[in-house]
Amino acid sequence: MMEQQMKDQIKNLIEQTNGMFMNCGGVNTDFADFATIALADFRTLLNEPDMTDRELKQLIRRAAARHKAAKSKDCWKSFTARYMSRKANNNSLSTIQ
Repeated sequence: MMEQQMKDQIKNLIEQTNGMFMNCGGVNTDFADFATIALADFRTLLNEPDMTDRELKQLIRRAAARHKAAKSKDCWKSFTARYMSRKANNNSLSTIQ
């Protein structure tokens, strides 16, 4: 239950951040770079107060690569939220693979 709640909160944050990203039009960056504007929120949701912007970008990019490789039918936001919450629940954010 808690994992589902965390996943839902992460997905909501991804959706909000992605909405801002899409509305910026012409930003010369990818979503992972842009998402660092919400670093404090990701730190809180993932219970990782020392997470760096580099670690967040790596986590998002790894999730995107896994989503693509898996050819998942889940939308990337749901897939990424699930990936991030699993990593956080396994305390494995520092060893993102």
